[in-house]
Amino acid sequence: AAHVIGDATDGHNTLPGIVLAATGGSYWQFGPTYYLVIHGSTATPNVAPDCQKAVRLLDKSRIDNGKKMASDPAFNLAAQLLAAELNFNAGAGQNPTVITAVNQAVLLLGKYQFNGITHTTISKADATTMNSLATTLDDYNNNRGVQAATSEAAPSINIFLPVAASH
Repeated sequence: AAHVIGDATDGHNTLPGIVLAATGGSYWQFGPTYYLVIHGSTATPNVAPDCQKAVRLLDKSRIDNGKKMASDPAFNLAAQLLAAELNFNAGAGQNPTVITAVNQAVLLLGKYQFNGITHTTISKADATTMNSLATTLDDYNNNRGVQAATSEAAPSINIFLPVAASH
């Protein structure tokens, strides 16, 4: 199992969604602060409440109005992070490099309180780090360079949008 922030293996309860931005607690008894969590539903997978938000993030767009933010390093990182976490949930292979990149991405987005709409001002150094992490995760998501664990499945994401019922 991956040691991804919010996963039960990090000492916290498993969340009912995918964590995209969080900060660690400053004292061991304080849990992390979550800025953006994408929620799904295992009971009704065809009615995932945050599907539109996920699709917009994967498109490097704001979750509220769909405005493209492709030149923003936080949105680029969030898109690759979400894709990697979806790949993890789909059973794709994992390795320490990718798990570390995912955890660093969550914390870095949390540092700037990224919520899918806005974030605080990003330092030049952290923008460079965000771009580097996004590249690592993009390589993983597209099965380039960052290899998954030996016999596990290659990353693959399929997004299905709900279709309105016709009457």
